[in-house]
Amino acid sequence: MSRIPPRMRNNFEGNISKVQEVKQLSTGEFIQVMTKSLIAYAKTNAIKDFPSVFIQGQPGIGKSQAVARIAKNIEKELNKKVHVQDIRLLLFNPVDLRGIPVADMEEKVAIWLKPKLFNLDASEDVINVLFLDELTAAPSSLQAAAYQIALDRQLGEHRLPDNTFILGAGNRTNDNAIAYDMPTALRNRFIHFELVLDLDDWLTWAEGKGIHPYIVEFLNNHPDKFAYSDLNTESFIIITPRSWEILSDLLNTLGGEVKTHETFIASVIGNSLTSLLLNSDDNPLVKQILNGETVQAPRSMSELQRVMDTLVVTLKRYRDDKEVIENILNFSLLIPIDYAVRLFKEIVREKFEGFELTEIVAFNSLMKKMEEVSIDE
Repeated sequence: MSRIPPRMRNNFEGNISKVQEVKQLSTGEFIQVMTKSLIAYAKTNAIKDFPSVFIQGQPGIGKSQAVARIAKNIEKELNKKVHVQDIRLLLFNPVDLRGIPVADMEEKVAIWLKPKLFNLDASEDVINVLFLDELTAAPSSLQAAAYQIALDRQLGEHRLPDNTFILGAGNRTNDNAIAYDMPTALRNRFIHFELVLDLDDWLTWAEGKGIHPYIVEFLNNHPDKFAYSDLNTESFIIITPRSWEILSDLLNTLGGEVKTHETFIASVIGNSLTSLLLNSDDNPLVKQILNGETVQAPRSMSELQRVMDTLVVTLKRYRDDKEVIENILNFSLLIPIDYAVRLFKEIVREKFEGFELTEIVAFNSLMKKMEEVSIDE
């Protein structure tokens, strides 16, 4: 019997649940750790003893690609064929996974024919990776099948060969994607890792992948545009690492001058980001604003939006240049208040070196202008 009183035990257990967190790694770190671990188990013929792995992370972060790269690493290190059997449970019915029943007239029983997707090679010179992709997108009836696979390494009458690693992946329930809560019993059968965004890690991968240099240069200059941190949006355009890979494939295949493919670029990353990508370094109005020249606000909302997008990322380059920040704030006094408020919010988020924003006359004027508008409303 526990020596902890029930009330104290409940508080104790509640505190544990609050502090427990899934281990977070960049995609590159996860590949390195998992490759090393799987190779160690394979070398000692203990593949069947390796616990099932679940990988979570936002859409487009590279979960499926990570599994493919791990398989290639193992293949290279052990000189064995590594076969990845990719199963998307969402696309199946429970009966599809168990197989088709065939009558055994002599024994008067039904024999379940093994479905082809579980027909894995048990040879010693082969390593299998059973990859349950989009696991959290599957309804509970199919997640139950995953439970038996992770628990018993079998489904119905069909056992997995001992040379098979089991990996699963899925989006998080807060990613605004199709994702069901994983039952507690199923969660407890996996070890868990969460992949998180890491631009440096992605850029290292991009060098070997042949990502278009225009994209690499842009993300080096504008790291905050790498991916959406909040995917709760109604827009069809979602910026993830996958978006930049898709765009790179398009640009590499189409060839020619990047600016001639504006329509395709916008179809991947949207109009505003496309404008920033193509015009961030040669917008004459932006240069005039930064230099403190007398300018007029653009009459076109689309042009104003392009200038705003460029100024927002420009802030990071001039954290220690009070004069440039003052020039940007002076421009904010010329534009519609809703655009000025957006610029104000971006400015106050930055950490400037060597000066305070309140030392700048234009900053105080903008604050007063926003207060007056707020009172009028």
